[in-house]
Amino acid sequence: MNNQAFSIMKGIAIISVVLGHCTTNSRIEMFVNQYHLAVFFFVAGFFFKEKYVVTPMDFVWKKVKRLYVPFVVAGIGCLLLHNIFYHLNIYDTELTIAQFEKGIFDVTIRMVSNELLMGAMWFCPAMLIVSIIGLVGFKIASLSAWNMSLLAKQAIVFVFIVFMGGVCIHVAHLKSPYCIWQYMIVSGVFFEGYLFSKLVPKLSMWNKNVIIFILLFVLMLILTQYGIYGRLQPDNIKSESPVSILFIGMIGSIMVYSLAKLVEKVKIGKWIAICGEYSFSIMLLHFLGFKLVNLFQCWFYGYPLEKTADFPFISFDVDVWMIFYVLLGTTIPIVLSKVFGLVISKAGKFRV
Repeated sequence: MNNQAFSIMKGIAIISVVLGHCTTNSRIEMFVNQYHLAVFFFVAGFFFKEKYVVTPMDFVWKKVKRLYVPFVVAGIGCLLLHNIFYHLNIYDTELTIAQFEKGIFDVTIRMVSNELLMGAMWFCPAMLIVSIIGLVGFKIASLSAWNMSLLAKQAIVFVFIVFMGGVCIHVAHLKSPYCIWQYMIVSGVFFEGYLFSKLVPKLSMWNKNVIIFILLFVLMLILTQYGIYGRLQPDNIKSESPVSILFIGMIGSIMVYSLAKLVEKVKIGKWIAICGEYSFSIMLLHFLGFKLVNLFQCWFYGYPLEKTADFPFISFDVDVWMIFYVLLGTTIPIVLSKVFGLVISKAGKFRV
């Protein structure tokens, strides 16, 4: 399977995240919110390997290193830099010692952060928990003695997991530690990605990507227009049907897959793929990229420098500003990541 299409999928998703954070058009925000996060869970499920069921701790440790550790490092880094950011007009409040200590506890134990620049990074603990729930689901299916195919067992297990998550939220109204009930529902999107990996090689319809994309795009527009949502933020999951979450997550992810296949051979596809490869950096740093646009707006309109701290963006009436926010929100994180990687590489050679 060509991974380029999936890098493009993640690129489309992360660009949509950035767009959703800087648009003043509520319809655009609602539309991209229907699919952008689902794509990441879908792609993660697509690349899940059966071998992880045999060596589950290898899978868990891999996810901890890729999701929990970077989340904690980024969270602590933002806390340490908070007051410096305040003096640079990136933040509009200073951090006290007590708030710093609470922030350390929140990041390391509760896996949440109140730092504005970490606003999108809740996704890392979410992906970690969803991945572990997914692993448990596959493990249960592998141990069951039901007289049916493994794929059918897996489907039944994940339907049950989603059902129980929905019951805990919508029927029992139980408190959800670490948003576990919400992520049980989201694990259904994870399984949809896995199921897609089994089906896509067998379906000849994927050579009709233009038709598939247009049909699913129009369907997504209609669903959004009529207020049928599948948003995956924990607070939104509480008020939305698990059925709509799974259905919209599926059609949104397949819509993006079809679009990715359409552009994978052209230049813009290569640029989008780069965004996908640096999706973590963009998730973390795009708000910082926004600050450069804020700074330019302060010069352009004669605003006081303190207005740079407006979050996530300085209100604007001219839509061209949104283009600048998206461009800098994606390119600045990539540039910073490349520079950081180069510095680390040079430092390693110097030590040798």
